[in-house]
Amino acid sequence: MPITQQSEMEVYESFLKEQLVPVACLVDEEGFYPESIMRGLGKLGAFQFSKLNEKEALLKRLKLIEMSAKYCVSTSFLIWCHTTSISFIINSNNSYLKEKLLPLMENGQLLGGTGLSNAMKYYAGMEDIRLNAKKVEGGYSINGVAPFVSNLGPGHWFGVIAQVNKEQRIFAMINCDLPEIKMKEHKDFTGMNGTRSYTCRFNDVFIPNEYIISDSADQFIPKIRQSFVLSQAGMGLGLVQACIDNMLKVVDKQNKTNQFIGISPSEILEQLYALQQKAYLLSENFTKNNFISSVQVRLEAAELALKTAEIAFLYQGAAGYYRKSDCMRRLREALFIAIVTPAIKHLKRILMENNVTSC
Repeated sequence: MPITQQSEMEVYESFLKEQLVPVACLVDEEGFYPESIMRGLGKLGAFQFSKLNEKEALLKRLKLIEMSAKYCVSTSFLIWCHTTSISFIINSNNSYLKEKLLPLMENGQLLGGTGLSNAMKYYAGMEDIRLNAKKVEGGYSINGVAPFVSNLGPGHWFGVIAQVNKEQRIFAMINCDLPEIKMKEHKDFTGMNGTRSYTCRFNDVFIPNEYIISDSADQFIPKIRQSFVLSQAGMGLGLVQACIDNMLKVVDKQNKTNQFIGISPSEILEQLYALQQKAYLLSENFTKNNFISSVQVRLEAAELALKTAEIAFLYQGAAGYYRKSDCMRRLREALFIAIVTPAIKHLKRILMENNVTSC
């Protein structure tokens, strides 16, 4: 009997409760990389998307990211990175990558990240492309810098966009083990130090044609940008639920003084439920024309996460001010959701330039 999506999600959640909850603080504070959890999810089938249609794959991905964010946004972000890199290959016409790389990424044997922070800002008119590509025999030679690439490590893969000339940019998959790539890890973040985030410097890195996702990144980006943005909303949705749970634990603290903060857990829960429905419906009715709606949902998720993390912190009071408190971790995670590409200011710029007023 085939597993239903509901029972599938129950299996993943049981695994996350057992394996992730005990190490969540280590991931955030001490830079512990939850590699066994990522590979374990792969073995369970959590990253199997290629046999699903686009709508089913996006909804599964969104709910998986949301579920994991309830326990640890760092790990949720790593799941977003890996599933996004899988989406690059699924949406390409590259049969080599689909045959050789995709099955290993879907079962967790290989892990992947995204190197599109700079490129997404380029397409929003915010930055120049920082990687340059030159056509050579059998492929391309790439030079430059890819800043803030996460979920990297030995044997891992990640996607990048490099500029050939003013009219052409390419999209390629890159292996971390190439000796011409110099990687420097960022270990001094305020939190979320277990995300294996690096700056990658390319020095005449040869990328064979077999690893090229598209010779026209400009045409390929519209295929993946909506799921890239909408699936990130899962981090905010899961974090808000975690903050509501924290609020409920102390709602009657100090003779019910938390009522004077002015916002109740039930009010936040109502906002969360409404936003969840928007995100799920966008996934279920997925079309490439819903990009702006996805930007709006991603923005709302970031803003609700910021607001709820602050309120949960106020509910906790002085007990939340300890560095290792759960409320403090949730505040750091909410700030990360607000600034990770596309950041709140990036999202608002997109909406403004499309004559849409943000909520």
